[in-house]
Amino acid sequence: ITRNPPVGVGALVVAPSRELVLQIAREALLLCTYQSCRPVVLAGGVSSRWEAQALRHGALVVATPGPLLERAETSAAFRAALGVSGMLVLDECDALLQEHAAPLQDLLGFLHTGCRRFLVSATVTREIQDYATQVCRPGYARIDDAALSGAAPQVEEAFVPCPPILLLTALANSIAEEVAARPTSHKIIAFFPTARLCALFAELFRSQLQMRIHELHARCGASARHHAHEAFSACGTGTLFASGASERVVDYAGVTLVLQVLAPSAEQYAQRVGRTGRGLATGRAVLLLLEGVPSLDLGLPRDAS
Repeated sequence: ITRNPPVGVGALVVAPSRELVLQIAREALLLCTYQSCRPVVLAGGVSSRWEAQALRHGALVVATPGPLLERAETSAAFRAALGVSGMLVLDECDALLQEHAAPLQDLLGFLHTGCRRFLVSATVTREIQDYATQVCRPGYARIDDAALSGAAPQVEEAFVPCPPILLLTALANSIAEEVAARPTSHKIIAFFPTARLCALFAELFRSQLQMRIHELHARCGASARHHAHEAFSACGTGTLFASGASERVVDYAGVTLVLQVLAPSAEQYAQRVGRTGRGLATGRAVLLLLEGVPSLDLGLPRDAS
């Protein structure tokens, strides 16, 4: 893109959530600082007013599937620009296939057959392997970085079984313990299985415990999600209650503790624990379970504290 920028879309990156799209776009903007190409974001609630200017210099389009497909279907000029793209990157491909399989299939029809395709995922499922044989040329390469799989070695993992009536207490105590241990550097993410439960706990912690909680889940509006994402990214210390949207590669700097309320799937567990211990930093991951409820066996030590 930088050496010979085309007039149109130089490369296309598709991600499953607007938060991840915005993070990718920020990194792309830094990489393009001294280049003529510029990133263009196509996601719900995000303005693309610089799109026409950027497309004249080989734009890097970063998008979620819905808005991208809508733009391609309603604009002949954008369809033509998309047709010259030399690279397609499907980030978090497993999530894209689970949630956006039909839009992805329609999107491929707008790209030329010589477009290079990259499928990126922390977990390579049978579904991804089958999809790769359909959309990639024969003899495609698989790059497997085993060092990036699972939790980082500097992350301390544990689980806490508790009665249902004490689940909120266990969560509050876990947060209080981390704040006391790192009063000036704590950064905590608590994951919940549903958006409704996440919203309930966030309201309880704000109203009853007088705690400042950032809230990020599907029941928040687009502007509220964007504000929570930006505020937690920028803060030095803070607590984020989330479900789904932040469990994948969205990278919040300096997360010291990841809490998971109730048992996730093994894949969700790995994705969420990966939010802490980034780079060479240390971190902790605690799983809060209900006593007597069968759950996945992750081989974690029990946290008696």
